[in-house]
Amino acid sequence: MNYAISVELQFFLISVLWGVLLLLVYDVLRILRRVVKHDGFFIALEDLIFWVCASLFIFIMMYKENNGVIRGFSIMGMAIGTIIYHFTISEFFVDIVTKIIHTLLSPLVFIIKQFIKTGKLVIGKAKKVINHLNNRLKKRIQSVKMKVAEKQQITMKKRQKILEEKKLKKKRLDDIQQAKKKRADDIKLAKRKRADDIRQAKKKRAVDIRQPKSKTEAKKSQSNKPLQESKNRQAVEHGTSQITRVNSESVKNKR
Repeated sequence: MNYAISVELQFFLISVLWGVLLLLVYDVLRILRRVVKHDGFFIALEDLIFWVCASLFIFIMMYKENNGVIRGFSIMGMAIGTIIYHFTISEFFVDIVTKIIHTLLSPLVFIIKQFIKTGKLVIGKAKKVINHLNNRLKKRIQSVKMKVAEKQQITMKKRQKILEEKKLKKKRLDDIQQAKKKRADDIKLAKRKRADDIRQAKKKRAVDIRQPKSKTEAKKSQSNKPLQESKNRQAVEHGTSQITRVNSESVKNKR
């Protein structure tokens, strides 16, 4: 066989192998999707990453094997490889590998599920305990707040009573002081009145002495003189008794 033909045949077979490898890698993604459920977004993202990596792989292999020249029979070889692999062993490979992985992972999955169940039970009980403790703590805090509020009300009432007592004491002291002032003013007025009365009596007596009197008037004055003197003495004694009584009451109030 010619050397050029053998080289081209070898390149064609390598292209077929590339197609098989590309579809094999995609089957690995299919197995992963069967084992672990994927959303549409992650499937599209995986396909995008796969085709980007596949294009880079094809370009590198073309560059190494054929100096970067893209030839039609190489693309046809990759298509033939993918078709042969897809219709021969692709589904069998995916099913077998998926079953093997499921059998290997089933005990682990069972353990994980049991662990998750126990974890959920523990978390549920912990939540109940935490809620119970939280409710008790809230009740305790409310009772403490109520007690504090009651104590504050009691202290406020005591302060109000103390303020009221102070106001009453102050009012009593003011009343006592006003009464003392009034009594002192009354005593002063009584003293002044008594002194005025004494002065008027003295003036009247001096006027009576200076004026000429008739014998009848003289007799009458002489007859009435002891009575007038007795009245004056009584008035003086009465005034002095009032003064002493007022002084004694003021002294008692001061005590």
